[in-house]
Amino acid sequence: MKFLSAASAAALTCIFLLVPTALGDVVHKCESGEVFELEEVQGYASNATLDQVRPGDPVNPDAQIHGTHHFSRKTKGNKDALYVVQLAGHHRLLQLYEYGQSGWQFCSLALRKK
Repeated sequence: MKFLSAASAAALTCIFLLVPTALGDVVHKCESGEVFELEEVQGYASNATLDQVRPGDPVNPDAQIHGTHHFSRKTKGNKDALYVVQLAGHHRLLQLYEYGQSGWQFCSLALRKK
């Protein structure tokens, strides 16, 4: 039995989006430590199309992918890093992934401490 299924992760994503801003800003945080503002990820997601889905992209078995956008940006360490944002599931939730040593890693939602 999975402890945290993709459906549970999607539910947690929705809950994090409802957290009052008084507690802090919600951001996407990747395992490398890179942080993305929600607005930045939404901007990349606005360019997502089914034509951009590639073999080897991250797969969420519990959600159909409705669009993908690949992009790169410089990290804090001034290195190029690869990212993919996907529109997934019935509600077109945003999923951000970073490419690392072990492949695509999900960038989770987190509260930024003020």
